[in-house]
Order: sequence, then structure tokens, then C-alpha cells
Amino acid sequence: MSDLTRRLRLRRFTEERSSMLDGNGPLDTASIGEQVTERLRSEIISGRLAPGSRLMLDQYKALWNISITPLRDAAKRLEADGLVHIYPRRGIFVAEIDRNALMEVFQLRIALEPLVTELATPTPRRRRWRR
Repeated sequence: MSDLTRRLRLRRFTEERSSMLDGNGPLDTASIGEQVTERLRSEIISGRLAPGSRLMLDQYKALWNISITPLRDAAKRLEADGLVHIYPRRGIFVAEIDRNALMEVFQLRIALEPLVTELATPTPRRRRWRR
């Protein structure tokens, strides 16, 4: 293999890896279902997919150059996590933010954060215990 061929292959590999990291490139086929699930999850959590918006699987199929099956499996996983709702013959929609659930999360954080802070703060007793 010539040096030019090696450099071109390395360049193509680097470009594919960098485009995969920014979420727009082709997927690694080793664990495609998990990658699709994580990419869609990050799209929802980051707000790129707004609550109530329709999840267009055909667009992701074309964008990521994959079959529809991993996308459907990912949608089922995301539904189990409460991030999307699947309505037969209507589509897949990003879950709305429930005000009561959000308030519950804030209340839990208010209750837990002082304890976490206390445990994270070193004291003479904890320093001895960690040794």
C-alpha cells in the first residue's frame, strides 16, 4: 500500500470519526441500536427536539444512512424512559414536560443536595476512613 493511499484512508477515517462525534456522520455498525438511542436521547435532552414535536424517523434514516429497524427499537427504548410517546398510525412524539414531575425533581434535588455537599466535604473523620 502506497504512502498516499495510507494517508487518504487515515484522512477519511478521521473525517468519519469527527462527523460521528458531532452527531451528523454515519453510525458505527457495532452497536447501532445503542448509538441511535443515545443520539436521539441527546437530541431530546438538549432541546434540539422540542417537547411535543414529531420524531420523523425517515429523516434520521436518510441522515444516518441506516435502516428503519434500529430507529424503531430506539423509539421503543425512549418510550420506556418516558422521553417519547408512540401513537399507532399517528407517529412518535417527544414527551411534553409535566409540571408536576418537574416540581418533584426540584424538590428531590433540594432535599439531596445538602447531603451530597456534606458527604463531599472532607472532615478529619472522613479523611481517616478513606485511607
